[in-house]
Amino acid sequence: MRRAVGIVALAATALTATAACSSARSPGSVVTRAPLPPTSGASVTLAPTVAPAATTAPAAPTTAAPTTAAPTTAPPATPVPATASTTSASIAAFDFGTFTHDLGNGITAPLVNGQFQRGRSPSDDDYLVARLHRTSIGDLDGDGADEAAVEVYWTTGGTGQFVDVLVYEWDGSKPVLVTRAGSGDRAFEGIRRSYVEGGTLVIERLHGQAACCPESVERRAFTLAGTALRPAGPARTWAWVLIDSADTPIRFLPGTSGAYLSGDVTGERRGSFAARAGQTLTLDVAPNLVGEPVVVVDLVQGDTVLGTASPGAPLVVRLPASGGYGVVPRTLGGGTGAPYVEAVLSIG
Repeated sequence: MRRAVGIVALAATALTATAACSSARSPGSVVTRAPLPPTSGASVTLAPTVAPAATTAPAAPTTAAPTTAAPTTAPPATPVPATASTTSASIAAFDFGTFTHDLGNGITAPLVNGQFQRGRSPSDDDYLVARLHRTSIGDLDGDGADEAAVEVYWTTGGTGQFVDVLVYEWDGSKPVLVTRAGSGDRAFEGIRRSYVEGGTLVIERLHGQAACCPESVERRAFTLAGTALRPAGPARTWAWVLIDSADTPIRFLPGTSGAYLSGDVTGERRGSFAARAGQTLTLDVAPNLVGEPVVVVDLVQGDTVLGTASPGAPLVVRLPASGGYGVVPRTLGGGTGAPYVEAVLSIG
């Protein structure tokens, strides 16, 4: 059993800020990773010493829904075979980027090299765009055989932009669809990231009062029981913080001391917070998608870099003094897409 996608864990202090709206990200096809230069810090209030606590994510809003309806989240009653366009000796070596995925509600996406488009304009009745985001491999039901968790983005035009995680098992010659996590539309329970870790499928969903604008991220682990995903332990929830300027205050949900950081690293970016001497900070950077440049995140105090977190290598630092700190993403290069960073910052 192996983890195919890493995630981020970061700890920090309290700071209030206005939740910024986030446009949908349009990644490429499987997984990889991705950073930016420091700037001056902002004055903020000291962070709480309370350890991160499990909270309940905000309920899905009752405001007007996006123009395109999300598919049902109910898993299929029985495994549904999907048509393969490639052959492989194992599920780990199988190319899910050239494969026909059943997205539910009669929608299928025959991907080629991780992409599919039907129709020329979103106004076309049959318009569909789909992309493979990432594939994670691991034994999710404890039977000794690996499953594949395949994350697929899709839209049929309008404002709706959906992501689902399809779980496949291997029948000896091809993958067979067992169940799906269920799509959400951006901040209306949209899936931000998924990965396999420790025999569980970890899924992060966005929550907010409007689909455009996430306010929090809920992370929950699942195991596979027959054809259903079952929760494995409590959910964790963090404030969503969009790092979109050279001085972004990092905020925290009440009773927590962690934040989920996200941002497009295409200019000068920095998140600022305050903390006390002796607190332990953890900064965990998620792997980026294939096609994106590699990004890392520096922890800074003034102009001094105290350490760097990179995908798969979290930074853990005992803070030397009370006062202001910053997190600065920077790009290492590689890839052809826009550099993008996601990380969890936590303080304990």
